[in-house]
Amino acid sequence: MLGTIGALPEEMQTVLLAAMPLTLLWVIRTTINHARSFEDALRRIEEIEQAVSIRAGERLLRFQSSHPSRGKYVGGRTGTETIEAVLAASAILQGGCLYLSVTLIESSGLWQPVFAGYVAVLSVSQIGMRWWMRRYRYQPHA
Repeated sequence: MLGTIGALPEEMQTVLLAAMPLTLLWVIRTTINHARSFEDALRRIEEIEQAVSIRAGERLLRFQSSHPSRGKYVGGRTGTETIEAVLAASAILQGGCLYLSVTLIESSGLWQPVFAGYVAVLSVSQIGMRWWMRRYRYQPHA
C-alpha cells in the first residue's frame, strides 16, 4: 500500500498517510479483542473439563486444564504471536508513513511535526493496548 502512495496526487497522499496509522490502531485493537475472546473460550473449556471430572469422580478430561502454556499467554501462544506480529508490522508501516510524509509531501509549516506527533501518540496507544492485554484475565459468569 505504501508503495502506491507516491503515484497519487499530493492531496490524496496526505489523506492516505493520515489514515494509515489510525487504520493500524484499529487492526491491532481487533487482533487483541480476538485474542481475548479466544482466551475466554480456552478458559471456558478448562472449566467444562474440570466440571466433568468432578462429576465423574476422576480426572477424565485434562487437555486444556493441564496445558503447559495455560495462564502464561492471553489467547494462547497463537494469540500472543499474532499480536506481536501485527505490532511489528504496524511499527514498520508507521515508520514508512513517517518517511513518506517527509519525502513526498512538500510542506511548509506544521504538517511534518504534527504528523510525527500524531503517529507517536498512536504508537504509544498501541503499546499501551499490548500492556493492557497482558493483564487480561478471564472472568467466569456466575
